[in-house]
Amino acid sequence: MAPMGRPGLIRFGVFEVDLGSRELFKSGHKVRLEAQPFRVLSILLEKPGQLVTRKELQQRLWPQDTFIDFSHSLNVDIQKLRQALGDSTQSPRFIETLPQKGYRFMYPVEMVGQKVAKAPPTWTRGLRDLVGKRQLVTHRADESESGVVLDGEDPSLWPQGEDNDSTHEVALRQKAKEEYSVSPRSAHVWKIVAIGAILIAVGIGLTWSVVRRFSTPSQAALTAVPLTSYPGIEEGPSFSPDSRQVAFCWNGERQDNFDIYVKLIGLGPPVRLTKDPAADISPAWSPDGRWIAFFRNNAGLFLIPALGGQERKLVEIKQTNGYSLGACLSWFPDSRWIVAWDESAGRKQAGLYAFSVDSGERRQLTSLPTDLNADINPSVSPDGHSLVFSRHMGTGLAELYLVSISHDLKPIGEPQRLTFEKRWTTSPVWTPDGREIVFSSGEGMGGRGLWKIAVPGRGGGLGIPERLPVVGEDNYAVTISRQGSRLIYSREINDINIWRVEVPSPQNPNKAGLDGKATAVPFIVSTRNEFLPQFSPDGKRIAFVSDRSGSPEIWVCSNEGSNPTQLTSFGGPFVAAPRWSPDGKQIVFACRPGANVDIYVLESGGGAPRRLTDHPAYDLAPSFSRDGRWIYFASNRTGPMQIWKMPATGGAATVVSGAYGNVPVESPDGHYLYYFGFDKTLNRISVEGGEPVQVLHYLSADYDWAVNNKGIYFIADEDSALSVSLRFLNFGSEKITRIIPITKRHYPGLALSPDGRSVLWAQYDQTNSDLMLVENSE
Repeated sequence: MAPMGRPGLIRFGVFEVDLGSRELFKSGHKVRLEAQPFRVLSILLEKPGQLVTRKELQQRLWPQDTFIDFSHSLNVDIQKLRQALGDSTQSPRFIETLPQKGYRFMYPVEMVGQKVAKAPPTWTRGLRDLVGKRQLVTHRADESESGVVLDGEDPSLWPQGEDNDSTHEVALRQKAKEEYSVSPRSAHVWKIVAIGAILIAVGIGLTWSVVRRFSTPSQAALTAVPLTSYPGIEEGPSFSPDSRQVAFCWNGERQDNFDIYVKLIGLGPPVRLTKDPAADISPAWSPDGRWIAFFRNNAGLFLIPALGGQERKLVEIKQTNGYSLGACLSWFPDSRWIVAWDESAGRKQAGLYAFSVDSGERRQLTSLPTDLNADINPSVSPDGHSLVFSRHMGTGLAELYLVSISHDLKPIGEPQRLTFEKRWTTSPVWTPDGREIVFSSGEGMGGRGLWKIAVPGRGGGLGIPERLPVVGEDNYAVTISRQGSRLIYSREINDINIWRVEVPSPQNPNKAGLDGKATAVPFIVSTRNEFLPQFSPDGKRIAFVSDRSGSPEIWVCSNEGSNPTQLTSFGGPFVAAPRWSPDGKQIVFACRPGANVDIYVLESGGGAPRRLTDHPAYDLAPSFSRDGRWIYFASNRTGPMQIWKMPATGGAATVVSGAYGNVPVESPDGHYLYYFGFDKTLNRISVEGGEPVQVLHYLSADYDWAVNNKGIYFIADEDSALSVSLRFLNFGSEKITRIIPITKRHYPGLALSPDGRSVLWAQYDQTNSDLMLVENSE
C-alpha cells in the first residue's frame, strides 16, 4: 500500500507519487514505472499547469556529455509515463503535449496535508481575442457587445479548470481588468451579471442538494429496494416527468418476448402497453409526459401514448447494437426530437441521429472514427445543449464521450472522451442540474457498478470517476428522476454454463440428427459462470474461463468435464479467449490485469503466465498458427481493429489485414486465415496475403464459429436477436444445415472437438433482472 502522510508525497486524482522512494501508486497499489519516466513525471509535477520545455528536460535528464538520441528517448519516456497513468495523447487528462515546445501537467495536484494547487485556467483563442478587443462577454446576449454568452450553450468558450459556474464571470472580469483594462463603463454591467450568477448558483444549489445523496462516495451505502421482482428480465427503466411512474421492458411471465410496461412507484401490477411479437425495448418517456418512445427489433423507432393506445412508427432505423445495456433512445427537452443510434444508411454513415417527432427528419450528431466503433446509449443534457453517449470500442470495451449540440441540432466540434476505464462503460444519465453524469461500468459479463463523473466546464468535481455507494450485484441501465429524489437501476443475476451437443460424423453418423433433431446437454456446470471453452489438439482436455474462484480465470478439465483445475490467479478483472498451441503444451489468452489488454501465454500444465505484448492499445483474441511459429491477434494499434501477428515467443508485431477484423484463426491446413469482420460476417484471407473473401453473413457474435476440414459450425441469429441456432456450412455441398435451436440466451463462444463429434457453447441457464429503487429520504 502507498505510504500515507510522508513528506514528498504528491497526490493527483487516484494517483500518489512518493518522491522519496521514487514510487507511483494508483488507489494504494504500486504501479510499475521505470526510473527515467519517473524522473520526467517528477519534473512535470514541479510546475503543474505550466510548460516544461523539451530543452529543460534535456538539460536536467541528460548531461551535455551524454551522447544519445534525446528526442527519441524523451518520446519513449513520455509514452511509458502515459501508459502507467492510463493517459491518452489524443484526449489527455494528465500530460498535454505542446508541439515543438514541450509538455504540461494538466491535472490539479496537492502535497499531502497541503492545499490543492490548481492548474491556471486555459482560455480559448476566440475568447482571448474578444477580451483583447475590450468586448464584453457575459451570461446574457443582450448585455454582450460581442454577442457571445457563457451560459453552457458553447462550452468551448469556457475557461477550463474552474470549480463553479459563477467563477467563469469572476475570472473573466479579473483577467480583462488586469490584462486588457476593460473600460469603467462596463462595471455596472458586471455587477448585474454577478448578481445573476449568484441567483443561478442558488437555484443550482437547491436542486443539487436533492441529488447529491446519490453521488457522495464518502457516505454510507445507499439502500436499494426491489421495485419489480417478476420472473425473467425487467430492464431499461425510464421515469415519467412527475417521477411517479416508470416505463420499462419485460420479457413477460413466460420469458418469451419483450414488451413495454408502465408501473406506478409502489404497489400495484404493471400495465402492458405493447403486444407485438417482435421485441420492444428501451422505452423513453417524453419530457412533456405525452409519449413513450421505444425501439422495436428489426422494425424501427415507435411512439405510443403514455396512457396506452394506438402506436405509430416514427422512422425505420437499424440497430445491430439494440440489445446493448442501457437506453437506446433519449429525448430533447422540448419533446420534439429523439436521439437514437442508426446504421440504416450503411456503416460509413452510422452514428447517433436526432429524429423529428413531427416529420421524421433526421440530423446526424455523431459519426464513427473507425470501423470498430458504435455510438450507443445516448443521453441529452437537461438544457439540450450536450449529448453524452457510450462509444463501443471493441470486445467488452466502451467509454463515455461528450459532444456539444447547437440550437439547430448540429454537433459543435468533435466528441470529447470523458472516461478512460478500459471496461464496459455504458448507460450514462445526467443529474438534474446537468453538472454530473451517472453511468454503469465494469466487465461485460458481470460485476458492473454505478459511477459518477463531473462534466467538464460545468464545475462540481475534477472529472475523475467515483463509484456510487449503491449496494447490489451488477448495477446497470440507470435512470434518475427529474426532481432528483429517486434513482432506478437494473440489477442482473446470471448463471452461465457450458453445454454440449453431439453432431453427425463418420464415427457416429446416427448419434444425432440434423434439422433441429439433435439434443444438447449441460456439460461444465457450477453455481458461477463458465464460458469460452476450447478443446486441446488431442481432444483430451478443455480450456475455459470461469469465475468460480471469485474472478475470471483460465481453467482446464478433462474432455468429460471432470477434474477442473485453475491455471491463473490474476484476481480480475478480465481474462478471456484461451487457445491451445498445436502441440498442446501452451495456452495463449488475453488479459487485462491493469490498464492494458495484452496477450499472455502459459504452460498448459501450470506455471506463471508470460506477457507477450505491452502496448497501450487493445490486444485481443489470440490464436496460434498451425505450425506453432506465430500468434495471430486483433488490435486497434493503428485505429480500427485489425488482424496482427507476432512470433510465438513474442516480439515485433505486423499487420496481416488492413480491413476490420477480430478473432483470427487459421484453417486446419494452414492455407487460410479466418476472422470475424464487418456486419457480423466471417471472412477468410490467404496466409500469403491478398483480398479477403466473405464466407458467412450475420453470425450471432464474434466468437460464435469453429472450422474444420469438413466445414464451419456457427451460431446465427434467427428472426429475433434472442432466437439463435447452431448451424453447419458444408464445404463440399456449400449448403447450410440447421442443427439445433439455442432456446436460451447464449454467451459468445463456440468450440469443436478435433474428431468433429462434439460442439460446445455457453448459455445463460439463469437470467434474471429486477428494477431496484433508491429513494432520497432527506
